[in-house]
Amino acid sequence: MRPPNLLLFGYPSRTLSYTCTAVPQSIPAAELIFEGKPVIAMLFSCEFNSARFTFGDSDPDPVTFVGHMIYPGYTLEFIESSKAIRTFQFCDAAVGQQLHSRMHITLFFEKQ
Repeated sequence: MRPPNLLLFGYPSRTLSYTCTAVPQSIPAAELIFEGKPVIAMLFSCEFNSARFTFGDSDPDPVTFVGHMIYPGYTLEFIESSKAIRTFQFCDAAVGQQLHSRMHITLFFEKQ
């Protein structure tokens, strides 16, 4: 399945990569500002195995299966909400996955 065309706004920073575990992770606060400009959008994808993600006050949980699923390889999500990005958390989809998920995140900032 071909992903839809994305309109990417802002200035992209480097792509961050995180190996997921059963413990929820978030993007470090220091990564959410680039050259004094705040994050305005995020593109993320996953590879190797499925992962869960949440926004806001909910933590993803691979035991109780809380969180949205993202599947490896073909799923890309584009978010344009700085609050959602600041509260974005992710983890493996289930406890005991033999192969951990890998989350790739590119943050976009206000144009220079």
